[in-house]
Amino acid sequence: MPTLEKPTVQRELHYQRTFQVAVGAAPESKIYTLHEDIFLPRSTFLRAARSQDWATSETITDLTDEKPMVFEAYLHCVYRDEVNANYKSNGTHQPLFELYVLADKLGDAKTANVIIDEIVARSDDIDISTANEARYVYTHSIAGRPLRKLLIDLLVHEWNGEAGRSFHFPKALLLDVMREFARIKIKCADEAVGTAFTVTLQEQNDGKYHQHDDEYPAASCPGACGYPEDQAMEVEEDEA
Repeated sequence: MPTLEKPTVQRELHYQRTFQVAVGAAPESKIYTLHEDIFLPRSTFLRAARSQDWATSETITDLTDEKPMVFEAYLHCVYRDEVNANYKSNGTHQPLFELYVLADKLGDAKTANVIIDEIVARSDDIDISTANEARYVYTHSIAGRPLRKLLIDLLVHEWNGEAGRSFHFPKALLLDVMREFARIKIKCADEAVGTAFTVTLQEQNDGKYHQHDDEYPAASCPGACGYPEDQAMEVEEDEA
């Protein structure tokens, strides 16, 4: 693993270097013009798309399978380092899940961390994830990804016990919840098990759901980040 050191020199920005992205299916597709020096360093997806031999200044990057509303919320996160208050105000997890999935797809660790911290911060104010939301997460992510880990913890630590609802959740999620339940029971002494299961996401969040890479190391996180340095290796093993 590379040494995680906080960058001390800021990159000079060239605001005339831009590229275009097409978002949304026709006829509602929209074209967005983005600054290369802002988006390419932080997004592995966009950086790879722009580095292709056939890419020119006129080449439009294809994101037509994404929703313009979600993409605009992503742009807000990039420029403001926060989730748009209007976007997150509908009282469900789904908008934030969709926003996180987009940031994760784009390979933008910094923005993904901003979004997942917002999900954790709002976990006390939003009801437990619905079966539809759970299916969305498991359909749009792979084993070991932070959003799956967060959803598992949400069910393990904060589920209200309505067993009837479990029939509609993805089987893979229920198996993951059972594994995490067993792991906690094995790890904790008998007298500590009850306490371990009642620790909320907000109480245990210290960066455990974060992503980090060479462009955005853990040392760059504001405040203390408990991101384990071997977490990236665990994710790579899960993907293998």
